[in-house]
Amino acid sequence: TGTRTYPWRVFMLAGNAISLVESDAVWALAEPCRIADTSWIRPGLAVWDWWHDDNVADLGFPSGFDTRTFKAYIDFAAECGLHDVVVDAGWSDGLDLDKIKPGFDLEGLVAYGKEKGVSLVLWAPMSDLCDTQRRRRLFRRYADMGIKGFKIDFFDRDDAHIAGIVAEMAEDAAECRLL
Repeated sequence: TGTRTYPWRVFMLAGNAISLVESDAVWALAEPCRIADTSWIRPGLAVWDWWHDDNVADLGFPSGFDTRTFKAYIDFAAECGLHDVVVDAGWSDGLDLDKIKPGFDLEGLVAYGKEKGVSLVLWAPMSDLCDTQRRRRLFRRYADMGIKGFKIDFFDRDDAHIAGIVAEMAEDAAECRLL
C-alpha cells in the first residue's frame, strides 16, 4: 500500500556473471534521478583504514588512528589514483559527531587531501543522525568543511521505519552534496 517503488524487483538470467553486471535492466526500470545536478557525484575506489586496523608498515613512525597516519593514507590514495579515504570510527570523540577527537586534525586532513586531489568520507553511527535537525546541521557542517560524504553504520535492520530513515538521510545528504 506504500508509494515507494523498488527497481530491484527484477528477475534476470544470464550465461555468466559479467552479463548480469553489464545489464541495464535495473537502471532502465528505476525512476528518473531527482537530483538535477549530479556533477558533484564522483564514484571511485577508496583507501579504508578498517581493512588493516591502522597497522601500516614502513611509514617511518608507528601507525595508528592519528593525523600522521591519515596523511600517509592520503598520499597513498593520490599515488594510486584513488579518489577517497574513508575515515572509520575513531575520528569523533565517542559517538558524538559534534566532537572531533582531540588531536585529530580533521580540517587539516581535508585541506591536505584537497591539495592531493583526495576527498575524505567519514564513518558515522546511524544513532547520531536520526534526529532530522541534528542530521541536517551535521551534514551542513561537514560539507562546509569539505567532507565528501558519510559511511553510515549500524542500521541493524531493514524494516520500513529504517528504510524511511535511509531515504531521509540520502535526501538530506544530497542537499549538502554529500555522498
